[in-house]
Amino acid sequence: MFTRSLTLIFLATYVLSVLSHDITFNNMKIEYVTVDGKQVTVEINSASRLKNELYAAKAVRVRILEGSFPVIYADAFSNLPVLRDLQLSGREVEEIHSGAFNNVPALVTMKLSRNKITTINEEVFSNSKIRLLDLDHNLIENISPHAFDNMPKLEALNLSHNKIKNLHPEWFQGKPKLGGLSVRHNQIENLPSEIFANYHNDVDLQNNKIKKVSRNIFGSDDKIVFGQLWLGYNEIEEWKEDFVKGGEVRALMMMANKIQCLEGNYENFFVALQTYIDDNPWDCECLLKIAKWAVDNQKDFGINVENSAKKCNSTGDFPTMII
Repeated sequence: MFTRSLTLIFLATYVLSVLSHDITFNNMKIEYVTVDGKQVTVEINSASRLKNELYAAKAVRVRILEGSFPVIYADAFSNLPVLRDLQLSGREVEEIHSGAFNNVPALVTMKLSRNKITTINEEVFSNSKIRLLDLDHNLIENISPHAFDNMPKLEALNLSHNKIKNLHPEWFQGKPKLGGLSVRHNQIENLPSEIFANYHNDVDLQNNKIKKVSRNIFGSDDKIVFGQLWLGYNEIEEWKEDFVKGGEVRALMMMANKIQCLEGNYENFFVALQTYIDDNPWDCECLLKIAKWAVDNQKDFGINVENSAKKCNSTGDFPTMII
């Protein structure tokens, strides 16, 4: 009797485990391209059949056209040796388990935009050769500091239109090819010191809630060449000297914040080759000082403040090259 009960419990657990992978898998229509270029559209009714179909067909590109996939379990897309492009956008994904994409060595493009993902745990995307990872328009609030570990091929990371409040410097370590990072339209309020000490390419942080930018956000290496830093459309009121210290910055976008004046040595503010400070609520007297300094120091071509200068130019005192 005891042995029979154990057997029944084991069978029930096994069945529940199998069903749990399929119970959130609702009537998928998928499109895939095989290694020899054949395009196939097929309806799939279980997670296990999906993986078997893709493996047998040697699919290199997969796009889910219809159906929902709320939970992507461990091994859901594992052991697919030739898969290069996986598109799961708009499929109501809420949760991705660690190990969901194990042993997919050829995977370079992963698109998971327009879903309902809230958390990115470590070992979901880490240890992969993904080059493009698109996670925009989700509900992401929490990302493990090690969520993107050992992704040396990563070139573009899109985290825009989520609910992220903090950046982690660990996200940027060991990614020499990462050239584009978008975290626009999130809820970030602060950029701590040295947050970009391990990353020197373009960052888009527009349309967040940033109020404070700490000094020395790029670290202390005075030989770095940083790309473009987009901080427009935030809530920055105070812009301290030397928050960009050392090295060279190609473009600094500070337009449409809440900056009224700059106090200090202008040389320490305008260190980028191009600085955009238009459409802030400038104190006109302060802005006039900046404009005259820019002309006197041959910085007028590198400072963009045309709209604000025109609003402040009622007396006609602004240099014409600024306007």
